[in-house]
Amino acid sequence: YIQSILDFSGIFNGSVLMPLLRLFAEIFVTSGILLFLLFTQGSTLLIILAVVGIFVFIYDLVTRQRLKDYGKKGAFANEKAIQSVHEAMQGFKEIRILGKESGFFKRLSTGAEGNARYAILSQTLGFIPRYTLEFVIVSFVISYILIAILDDSNQLSSILPTLVIFAVASVRLLPSVSMIV
Repeated sequence: YIQSILDFSGIFNGSVLMPLLRLFAEIFVTSGILLFLLFTQGSTLLIILAVVGIFVFIYDLVTRQRLKDYGKKGAFANEKAIQSVHEAMQGFKEIRILGKESGFFKRLSTGAEGNARYAILSQTLGFIPRYTLEFVIVSFVISYILIAILDDSNQLSSILPTLVIFAVASVRLLPSVSMIV
């Protein structure tokens, strides 16, 4: 009994408590950096947040139903694979005597391959936001530089501090945003 309590407390600590504390720390750091950017470069930050917000909304709209479908199909395929193993174990002697192993192996293989396929698809959709967010930020920096160069009143040296602030902030914010989202 004491061993199971220790096991469950370790599981709770590793799978619930520590990730929750890490999430709160990331939210705190992200909020601090965003507040700093808001006070130093408010209009530029609002433009970036609007572009990222539109991206997040569109991404969620496009992928939400796909992820649900992938999850359902993967669970169904996994269920078929487990059912095949269960049936094979219950009728092991009869299957061996009749020589019907290949049918059970084929059903197991089909279920496992289906589960793997849908797991890969859902994980691929999970990686897309980070790389797209990086693309959006790099595109913004390039656009900001081009606009500053084309605008005669701004010298490149006058926008350099702003670029450095956003570069440093994005290096710290990208992993945090990826973890939070």
